Amino acid sequence: MRARHATLLALLLLPGAATAQVFHGPTPYVKAADSPFITSGNFQLETFEDGMLNTVGVTSVGGASNPPSFITDSVDADDGAIDGFGLQGHTYFGVGASGIRFDFSAAALAGLPTQAGVVWTDGSTINTVTFEAFGPGGASLGTIVAPGIGDNDFFGGTGEDRFFGVTFAGGVSAIHIKCTPAAGASGSGIEVDHLQYGTPGPWKDLGFAKAGSQGTPHLLATGALTANSSNQLALSSAAPSAAATLVVGLTAVLAPFKGGTLVPQPQVLVPVVVDASGTATIEAGWPAGVPSGTSVHAQIWVTDASGPHGFTASNAVRGDAP
Repeated sequence: MRARHATLLALLLLPGAATAQVFHGPTPYVKAADSPFITSGNFQLETFEDGMLNTVGVTSVGGASNPPSFITDSVDADDGAIDGFGLQGHTYFGVGASGIRFDFSAAALAGLPTQAGVVWTDGSTINTVTFEAFGPGGASLGTIVAPGIGDNDFFGGTGEDRFFGVTFAGGVSAIHIKCTPAAGASGSGIEVDHLQYGTPGPWKDLGFAKAGSQGTPHLLATGALTANSSNQLALSSAAPSAAATLVVGLTAVLAPFKGGTLVPQPQVLVPVVVDASGTATIEAGWPAGVPSGTSVHAQIWVTDASGPHGFTASNAVRGDAP
């Protein structure tokens, strides 16, 4: 059995049509579990609770982080309690008429996400909220137009919060949400939260990252884990030009290690050189004949003098062969 595992792992580390769009919303949203999206694969959820837009592969135009205040309207559960108020959380705020646009990077995400959405949390009741999604090359996929969903209460009430999103197998390059004032009315701001995007797949983020000098190293896994498929592990936010080790195993061990948690059973260790921008990419082929349900676990440990015991660690990922 041990020989079979070693052979399989060695093979895994060898280099290795669009459908109609579906719009989601506007639907009530008070917690992450209210999302209609599948959260496997490279799913990213940006809650803005660290005061930044810093999830992988997204940039924005027209918005900025909004901290807790007497008029902040964060997603209800972000302050630890579902109580009808979002005053203690963070949001993303912009000018209503021009709105906020989120653009997704195919390079950073190993392909455009196939699902993307955001939660509208505040704006004047006389405004019409318009959500538009864009496919490859910036072609519009269509819009959701929602008049009068606001309650005209700007003091943190969460009863009006609504999710807007799209699913499109051909890839989503951007989403844009704005509030257009009624004729003769003055405009207002727009407040959003819980930006989310990704491509459903066999990979799951297991957590257990350990922060270092560049923040928290992040490991993003993509690929179908089907016969002869090309899969990729992409590391970001690691110490620049650092030596690192990819740890791979067919099972999880969850062992205390260097001030953090070693997640995979260390059956294969692969040296990784991080580049000057703190990133690294590992290609991994998935051979034919692997039984359905076979799991592979991966995590990268990075030398970093600012980390406990001189190391930081990425989150671990698990892939399950379909």
